[in-house]
Amino acid sequence: MRPGREIVRQLLRVDARRRGTRTWSHLARPLAQPALMWAVGAPLFGPGLAAAGVSQVGMFVAAGLFPWFALSQALGRSSGILTEYATFARRGAAPLPLLAAIPALEATLTLAAALVALAALSMASGTASPRLLVLVPLLAVQGLLALGLGWAVSALGALHRAATDFVPLALYLLLLTAPVLHTGSGVPSPWRDLVALNPLTPLIHGYRFALGCGGELSGAGVLGLATATTAALTVGAACLRRFKPWASELL
Repeated sequence: MRPGREIVRQLLRVDARRRGTRTWSHLARPLAQPALMWAVGAPLFGPGLAAAGVSQVGMFVAAGLFPWFALSQALGRSSGILTEYATFARRGAAPLPLLAAIPALEATLTLAAALVALAALSMASGTASPRLLVLVPLLAVQGLLALGLGWAVSALGALHRAATDFVPLALYLLLLTAPVLHTGSGVPSPWRDLVALNPLTPLIHGYRFALGCGGELSGAGVLGLATATTAALTVGAACLRRFKPWASELL
């Protein structure tokens, strides 16, 4: 079997060919959707955010949108990834965890490109600080979170096709209960707990902290994010192990 790195490269090339694009344009294309939403959302929500004390509205909105879209991209595609690569799975050309990791890997690479662009804008505007280095561990943690959730969604999607219908609803709930287009401080009490439990909340606050546009990294948020990521990886790996004996029949 080829080394893991070479298998990943081959899978990304195959995936790009299947979707009719070159590899880098294939990875960069998902940036267009959050960029478009940012172009609409920043002017629309700008006055309210400015009234709440947000000084860099554009950066603030971008730091919420791009992470959410990256997770959305990963989970949305994970639901059908094992069926899409059924031939690879049946031949044993790549392990199931690696096949199921393709959406998370692509989404993480796309988010990395977006964060590099945002960091460059921050430096160009003179607001950059050493806190930009925090982007690296945040990106790694989000990649691991997407990986664990993607493993679970891919296994459930192959075992129970009807389960994929709930993925868009779950993503919509993640959007509603994360401080993507608001600061999170003015959320009413019944919903405040849901916002706090959303794993995207500490991630978004962390990205905004690193980019100098608001947000803070609290100890409770970091602990909650670590717990959620560990739980996602554990549950995702368990779902794939449960699916493995059925792979030859279902794929």
